[in-house]
Amino acid sequence: MAAVFGKLAGAAGANLLARALCYVALFSCNGAGMGLYLASLQRQASLRATVFSNAANIIATGLLGRGLYGERIGPSWLLGVCCVLAGLALITRAAPPAAVAAVATGAAATALDGASATPPPPPHQRQAGRDAGQVAEAEAAGGSNSSGAASSSGRGIEGSAGSSTKWQQQAPRRSVASAAATASAVAPAAQQPAPSTGGSPPADAAASSSTSTSSTSTSSPGPSSSSAAAPTITFSRETAEGLGRLGKLSHRLILAYDGTDYCGWQLQPAAPTVQAKLEAALCTVLREDRGVLGVRAAGRTDSGVHARGQVVQFSCDRELPGDKLAYKLNAVLPPDIRVMAVRRTAPDFSVTCSPIGKTYHYNITNSEAADPLRHRYAFHVRKPLDLGAMRAAAAAMVGTHDFTQFSNIGEEGGRPRKRNPVKTLRRVDVVELDPVAFPGGVRIEVEGTGFLYKMVRHIAGVLVAVGERKLPPSIVAEMLEVGNNAPPGRHGTYRGYNVAPARGLTLHEVQYDPRVDDPTALLYPELRHDEYGRLLESIPEALRQSDEE
Repeated sequence: MAAVFGKLAGAAGANLLARALCYVALFSCNGAGMGLYLASLQRQASLRATVFSNAANIIATGLLGRGLYGERIGPSWLLGVCCVLAGLALITRAAPPAAVAAVATGAAATALDGASATPPPPPHQRQAGRDAGQVAEAEAAGGSNSSGAASSSGRGIEGSAGSSTKWQQQAPRRSVASAAATASAVAPAAQQPAPSTGGSPPADAAASSSTSTSSTSTSSPGPSSSSAAAPTITFSRETAEGLGRLGKLSHRLILAYDGTDYCGWQLQPAAPTVQAKLEAALCTVLREDRGVLGVRAAGRTDSGVHARGQVVQFSCDRELPGDKLAYKLNAVLPPDIRVMAVRRTAPDFSVTCSPIGKTYHYNITNSEAADPLRHRYAFHVRKPLDLGAMRAAAAAMVGTHDFTQFSNIGEEGGRPRKRNPVKTLRRVDVVELDPVAFPGGVRIEVEGTGFLYKMVRHIAGVLVAVGERKLPPSIVAEMLEVGNNAPPGRHGTYRGYNVAPARGLTLHEVQYDPRVDDPTALLYPELRHDEYGRLLESIPEALRQSDEE
């Protein structure tokens, strides 16, 4: 119609008023056509709606021109109509209407809701809140950290009425199996996965998954199990609510990075972080989104802190070749971040709760002039250090103590921050490095089961002050005795020492039980798992190997 009014407006002999009315009608028709097109976008895929619009426009224009003005319908017009109609037929056959996909998705959700009477597990914390936002209810997976959210809807669950899984052990599943059959029957119709609320899942609640096979495997006792026989394990379909789109197979990678140019490990809105770079590389190489990967790390290193043995957990729905994956990731990562190894893990592995210890190194250059080649990785101390006094002070820290005075866990808004300040240090060594390779090099090595915020940097600052004879070695025992009976810094804002700068600190190693790399073992058999071995509940404090904050 718009074309007709356009032709009428330009016809010979038309007066000014007639032309104006034709132009008004022309614009009205164009507006109506655009409105219809936009409305169709709400009901059809954008490509299909565009093809519909073009087909209607070409056919109507040709037929109206022929009927009203006697215009010739040539071969080019016929060819255009045939091409548009052919494309429309192909698109319609390739993708079912959105309404069909919605019905299929709703049917799958109904089948899953009716299959399990067990209520869904509690929502996860944000790995970016735990981790900075971790990935509790983190984006894309229960989604992540670190740092990671639990998705409110589940990925299509595969399975059939007669099948069993690798982790099934004498668990009745009649209703679950029937739900799986219904879900698998309608799942192919749904083209889009259910949206997730984003981020990585909490590491203690969204442990990773194992492959589904038709064989049955006996699980090994968990880290806290003292009995020889593993208890009976039950599984359910609670993954639909509790784990969102998190991948079924758990992996961990060893990561090394120079933290100088990054604002720490954890994701931040407008700052470069190690997690952001690694997630981008994983998404590029694996062709998965953050909700499936659920990236989370063993330690949330601060801005400027380095790592040689950071451990990062992620999930995926397929087996991955570890050596090739490391090579591909390093090809897209910046040169100051490197993946050293990739391994499959136990399905209920938790990168934050399963460690049995961590080791930090703090590097110092004790010389008249700073070494420019170690400036990014060592703290320069010009005054000669008394290593004997430093070692005497360090010995007092070994064992289980209240480290409130060696931390930044002060008050928030007038209320004390809720942190457990009691930590266990296995060793605190002051090591003099090879004077040829590292002139004036001194390294403080701290190994323990958990650490408070900036605790290692406080320890390094105190030991440096003792080495410079600003503080006596007995200051350590005094601070440990005070504990949490006074806020950190009981002597005022200046505690007699300066917190050591971040550039000298390196996360050297995170230790795990060797069984964490066995995909056929369950580390926590006494807890509830889904059919892939992923945890459906938080790991209680009694079973945690690490008390990291």
